Amino acid sequence: AANKYQEKEQEMQKKYETYAKAAQDEMQAKEKALMDPIEKRVMDAINAAAAKKGVKYVLPAGVLVYKAGGYDLLNDVKKELGL
Repeated sequence: AANKYQEKEQEMQKKYETYAKAAQDEMQAKEKALMDPIEKRVMDAINAAAAKKGVKYVLPAGVLVYKAGGYDLLNDVKKELGL
């Protein structure tokens, strides 16, 4: 009888793992579908703002170790996004 319960428990655990994986995959797909257009819009705004200012390289502020001058493109990008 104990073996029967262990087998049933293992079967239920496998079903749970299958459902959990399917739910996670579906959530990732939906997140990607929602985020892709937003990321594209932001990248288009960054490219447009950079082109208008003649900027060749755009780096996130956290990447820089040393900064002597330069131009902060954030307000230009916000303007492109209508924010």
